[in-house]
Amino acid sequence: IIQCLKKVQTSNPLVLIDEVDKIGRGHQGDPASALLELLDPSQNSSFLDHYLDLPVDCSRILFVCTANVTDTIPGPLLDRMEVIRLSGYDLQEKVKIAEDYLVPTSMREVGLWPEKKAETKDGETSEATSDGGAAVPAEAEATPEAPAAAPAHAAAIDGKAIEALIRWYCREAGVRNLQKHIEKICRKIATKVVEHREAQTTASASSSAPEGTSEAATPTDDSPNAVFEQGEPVDLCVTEERLS
Repeated sequence: IIQCLKKVQTSNPLVLIDEVDKIGRGHQGDPASALLELLDPSQNSSFLDHYLDLPVDCSRILFVCTANVTDTIPGPLLDRMEVIRLSGYDLQEKVKIAEDYLVPTSMREVGLWPEKKAETKDGETSEATSDGGAAVPAEAEATPEAPAAAPAHAAAIDGKAIEALIRWYCREAGVRNLQKHIEKICRKIATKVVEHREAQTTASASSSAPEGTSEAATPTDDSPNAVFEQGEPVDLCVTEERLS
């Protein structure tokens, strides 16, 4: 608390204490007893810090504590708090959060989210760089000797699948467990894409191998038979029936 007052350089800050229901007693002391003195309006005007050994006025600090349940909070500490209960997300809100944020973020982490393309003044399409630099037009960048572009892999999670995931697997008030399940699904989709690429690579290498050879050479990135140059795009969609 003293470090907080020193950092914000004010005597009436807003202090957020997260997950106060998970505090426990250890060999270093009991945090609940310290909070009991700190949150009591009749005592916090002369709160004694054991490190400085000086009384500190904490009566102007606004404390906000968060908790998932109130059963594990000590009774005397709970009596000094004003409990405000907030309802969790409903089904429609969770679906909207998943479609607008959780699914794109998870897809982007595994490399399945399509990159946005920006248009130049001449109307040519160019890819936006991640470092904010100037984008180079795709036509000016390509050369006759350059290999073909990699096929786009369409991966999606159906809206009905997200709704079933929320209804039957992630029924908690928040979206933390839902995020974990969506990340797991996206990793499985990425695995399917890699397996499809490896299968196409093996098929391309076998078809291009000369007759009479028992073993075909593994194509490299510069090989014209590389799957990411001439392979067919992979279309994967997770539906409600495929969740189980």
